[in-house]
Amino acid sequence: MKDFITLSKVILDTLAPLTEAQLNDIITGQATLQIMYQKEAKTPKEPKPPKPSANDAGEIGEITEKLDAFQSTEEAKAYLSGLNVAKPKLKSIATHYGIPVRSKDTNAQIVDSIVGNVVGSKLRFDALLTTGLNK
Repeated sequence: MKDFITLSKVILDTLAPLTEAQLNDIITGQATLQIMYQKEAKTPKEPKPPKPSANDAGEIGEITEKLDAFQSTEEAKAYLSGLNVAKPKLKSIATHYGIPVRSKDTNAQIVDSIVGNVVGSKLRFDALLTTGLNK
């Protein structure tokens, strides 16, 4: 019964703005009512990063292990820049660490982002731990 009352209210709210002439046209059959469904909004799919091959995955694993071991950002940046890695591989390394990379970023920007997020964050965390706050 509640559904019928709710449906009646929807119909009345829909017909309320119509003029007497429009309502008369519906009653006499000169006009018809039409039910239209709203289309669901399509959400754009994010492009998936290319899957690294087995060889690339091993090489990326080696690079990330070495990056994790660096104690200075300069050394890490020199190492990563010295590898002359192609942009897709740099993106895969960034994806490994969960670092967002824009498509228009240059290799140098990606390297800076990786080094800053991996080595730089580790150094900042260590500095927080070793800073004496009880002076």
